[in-house]
Amino acid sequence: MEEGAEYVRGSILKRMVAAIRRDWSGERLDGHAWCSLVGRPADAPEVQRLLEQLRSLSTYQTIGNGETYFFHQVGVRVDIEDGILGRIEFDNCRQEHPPVRPFPGKLPQHLQFGQNHQTVRDLLGRSVEQFDPGFNPTEWFELPGEQYRLAVTYSKPAWTMLSVRAEAIR
Repeated sequence: MEEGAEYVRGSILKRMVAAIRRDWSGERLDGHAWCSLVGRPADAPEVQRLLEQLRSLSTYQTIGNGETYFFHQVGVRVDIEDGILGRIEFDNCRQEHPPVRPFPGKLPQHLQFGQNHQTVRDLLGRSVEQFDPGFNPTEWFELPGEQYRLAVTYSKPAWTMLSVRAEAIR
């Protein structure tokens, strides 16, 4: 094979990867909009579209009776609880098998991975509940006018955001 042909193949591959990354980080992965689906019936068309969209982007694993879905390549976990979309979680990354990659899309409420807890509080207000087991503490925030609350989990000792999840308010 000629050296120029190898360069062209590598260049095409790089452009394809860049296009996929643009697609994944664009509006298709709008975690902020997805949070508005939390609390809706699992068989609602918009919830089914979300699940289909995630299935098209990532392999997934189900836990239990197929009510918890892990979409490893895009860092998303979806829980169906009592017939509703009960929770959606966006992860920065986890060293599991298979490893969970960081969610590449838009997080809810202008959050970003790596923000410290003070920045998160500046964006979301005062937390209504806290849990600190000695590692990866979590704070919960209620948002006026929303049908969900956000749980933000941090790493220690830096207190930087590792994950955020929207949970249905019951």
